[in-house]
Amino acid sequence: FSAQMVAQELADAYCSYEARCRPQWLSVDIRPDSCRAFAEGDIRNAYFPGIAAAVDGGRIEFNAAALTQCVAKFKTTATCNDALGPYSFSWEHLCPEAFVGKVVTGQGCSVDEECAASDYCAFAPATPGAPNACMGTCQARAVANAQCDRDRQCAAGLQCNNAGVCEPYRNRDEACVIPEDCAMPFACVSVAGQSAKVCRSFRDIMTVAQGQVCSIDI
Repeated sequence: FSAQMVAQELADAYCSYEARCRPQWLSVDIRPDSCRAFAEGDIRNAYFPGIAAAVDGGRIEFNAAALTQCVAKFKTTATCNDALGPYSFSWEHLCPEAFVGKVVTGQGCSVDEECAASDYCAFAPATPGAPNACMGTCQARAVANAQCDRDRQCAAGLQCNNAGVCEPYRNRDEACVIPEDCAMPFACVSVAGQSAKVCRSFRDIMTVAQGQVCSIDI
């Protein structure tokens, strides 16, 4: 396992996807000519220190073949509605199948990816000086309508709303308040003639055709 190699592969997948599916967003969010360097550094520095240690310690199994297959999909065949939304730049949204957690429910963990099945790593309030104060335990994610403190506690497809309850993400044309309310690849936007914001894809809102007058890239 090489964190640098994996970061390079995931950065290449991300930037290839953006260039193919959302060139307008890429041009204002990250310069196309610097996308790979930016993405690789962010992936390697923000996510991989804990992941690399878990792989070395046998708490995560790295599947190189799954990574290769996933990266190839995002570079060539993934439809432009797959996986990535405008605020979801994180490697786990790209190829989670490449990292298989080996820690069972109730056992100690330090990052979500160490946990088997769909568990997450839950942390209790830390007691300074206590043994393993920085360790959590793998716990099952909450189902719809269960109480929560943050999104990662909820099962796939659910978010933790402002009332502290797991609820489904909104889909196209459903009312929303913030971008995170919407399922990928939708964003929460204002629509002419409607008082409430709704979830729409960037392809829905980028409506100016080539040759017509515009003010910004998007």
